[in-house]
Amino acid sequence: MMDQHEDPKFERWLKDAARTTYHAPRTPPREEMWQRVEEARRRKRIIEIRPWMRWAVAAAAVLAIGVGIGRWSANQSSPLSAPAGSRVATEIDSLANLAYQVAATQYLSRTETFLTAFRADANRSASTARLARQARDLLTTTQLMLDSPAADNPRLRSLLEDL
Repeated sequence: MMDQHEDPKFERWLKDAARTTYHAPRTPPREEMWQRVEEARRRKRIIEIRPWMRWAVAAAAVLAIGVGIGRWSANQSSPLSAPAGSRVATEIDSLANLAYQVAATQYLSRTETFLTAFRADANRSASTARLARQARDLLTTTQLMLDSPAADNPRLRSLLEDL
């Protein structure tokens, strides 16, 4: 059964017209495109750096950066009038004291935790071995802290002696 709007001849004509004329691509100008590419490649200048030249450029850059850093650091005014050697020693001593203070703070917090756990678990016999092991470790650390420069601080020394 053929519908009144369907005509096979018209359908064929429409498909042929669409295939041949509707948005038909133009042929690309391949020869002209390749000529442009070849001209661009001929005009392009290539700078070839030999391996020894790369190393020379890298060494010169490192040398220039080193000289710049040296001059920049030499021009900075020193905040202290003391010689450089004593300034370095003072800075090292202050860093060492800071390290001992941090170690002492950590040790005291461990001790506080141990004393709190001991007070809470004093009636239980299951945790006695664990608490004894922690007590021995803390006693060893206390003796080491008393022999260290951290004990030069009188307040910290009295705390360590009490423990």
